Amino acid sequence: MAKKNSELIMINKINLKQKFMKHLIVVRHGDYAVGGILSEQGKKQINSIALQLTSLRHNKPSVILTSPAPRAQESADILQQKLGITDCVQIRFFWSDTTAPAPTYYKDRDPSKVMDIINQYSDKDVVIVVSHLELVNQFPRFFAINSLEKSWILPELQKGQAIYIDIQNKSFKILKDIDNTLIDSKLNLLHNLLVITDPRTVLPYELSDYKDDYEEFLQETSVCIDGMDVVYIRALAKFRDVLLTDI
Repeated sequence: MAKKNSELIMINKINLKQKFMKHLIVVRHGDYAVGGILSEQGKKQINSIALQLTSLRHNKPSVILTSPAPRAQESADILQQKLGITDCVQIRFFWSDTTAPAPTYYKDRDPSKVMDIINQYSDKDVVIVVSHLELVNQFPRFFAINSLEKSWILPELQKGQAIYIDIQNKSFKILKDIDNTLIDSKLNLLHNLLVITDPRTVLPYELSDYKDDYEEFLQETSVCIDGMDVVYIRALAKFRDVLLTDI
């Protein structure tokens, strides 16, 4: 009975502290080459994750908690640079590897200890964890059950993938390497719609699902047709974020 009570206290503690954190992202390091450093594919994967998280970078207190393993630290460095995050902390326990010096998650496999570490940074709006196979595939389920009372069925994260948890809305999204050519083709279509044709023309089929976002886009840009206008460029970037979140 004492054990169950202590577990209940721990869960209540998690929920109490968690109210300050709004976004939790758990990232598995990118693909790596001989020597444990990121391959070109691995760098591309993490850059893609960063691109999909750009909406979180503005005026939000953030921290990256990373395994000290070179492939994880390099992944964290990319995220830190692309998202403009100043705080990046190495957590040795997050190094899940047979060669890692103890204590590590690989040998312990206790997700409550991961939660205890994250709780130390719960005053941040955004917490990004960069780690390895075991932690990234076990901890999100633990977090969902104990902090959000959700029993999510989650796919196994591959190298260079992440799970983004929206804590306030109790929802999640899997982030994968995306094909930027698909996004850029839609943006070119949008640009041509504004610059070459009448901006009030009917949206083509490829953008038909974004009618409301397009109307907002037109309001923000007024009827600006100059593709170099800074207001237009900002609005175009915002529309790009809309397309990204729908992948």
